[in-house]
Amino acid sequence: MVSMKKIQPTFYFVGNNLAIDFVNTQVKNGESLIELFNEYDDILLWASQAGITLESTPSSFDMNKIYHFRSQLSSLITSFMQEEALDPKCISELNRYLAYAPLQQQLNCNNGILSSSPLHQQLSLVMLLGKIAHELTLLLVSEKKVSIKKCSNTKCVLIFVDTSRTKKRRWCNMDLCGNRAKATTFYHTTKKALL
Repeated sequence: MVSMKKIQPTFYFVGNNLAIDFVNTQVKNGESLIELFNEYDDILLWASQAGITLESTPSSFDMNKIYHFRSQLSSLITSFMQEEALDPKCISELNRYLAYAPLQQQLNCNNGILSSSPLHQQLSLVMLLGKIAHELTLLLVSEKKVSIKKCSNTKCVLIFVDTSRTKKRRWCNMDLCGNRAKATTFYHTTKKALL
């Protein structure tokens, strides 16, 4: 009997923002889009890699709602990047989940040292989506000029917040796309020089 081991998806945390990393859970392989969220376990793994503890079993779960929410966020981000008016339906969807953002804190006192920590150490799925909505809201209303970009690799769909000092970042990640582009350019330059 052959054992079928599930292959875990590879998530890319290159966005410098939780909401953008959430949108980046759909990637491109050649001309095809690859879905990294196929079941709840994939969302659990993504959340864990993002440093978030998520309930191991959701009270209710509908993958189509996850896809719809991600699509709405993607539309908001794309419109923001292109300096277009934001779709009111997308804003409404964001606001619906924003109501569930786990913003509550608790005061801690350890050996006379005061600190605060999140009230909820483990999030429900709807709280995770609320946290994602909150992160995108903070990004969109930031007083700083926010530079959201798509990777310069035409075969890549990943987006990111350019936090570089000069705002000249071009690649989602140097290891993923930047080095490949440099190697391709070097190959073509060398090839022309040899001819």
